[in-house]
Amino acid sequence: MPGFERMPSFDRTPSATARTVERLYNEGVQMKLLGDKDSLEEAERCFREAVRRKPDYIPALMGLGGLLKETGNHAEGNVFINQATLSIVNPPVLPGEKIRRSHSVSAQKESRMPSVVG
Repeated sequence: MPGFERMPSFDRTPSATARTVERLYNEGVQMKLLGDKDSLEEAERCFREAVRRKPDYIPALMGLGGLLKETGNHAEGNVFINQATLSIVNPPVLPGEKIRRSHSVSAQKESRMPSVVG
């Protein structure tokens, strides 16, 4: 029709920059399951990119740490596993929330202390 231009077709394959952290993690898991040297290297790249994009993403931290340990790099693997563990034990908090948490911890400690009646 005159006056109308054909719309360009869209490439529906995700580009490297459009991949989400979760997709990178899932791809890393799939590559790790294949188990050959090239797939393990690709799994490591996927996990590392997921951690680079979201440093507190526990599944990618654990995936990378486990993969590194399985491939003989125990020291570096432990770093990522420890980072994941710390994220679980000490999740990021909003400003001011830390105060409430520390206050509630103090109150819990006080309530556990036996009262001394004089």
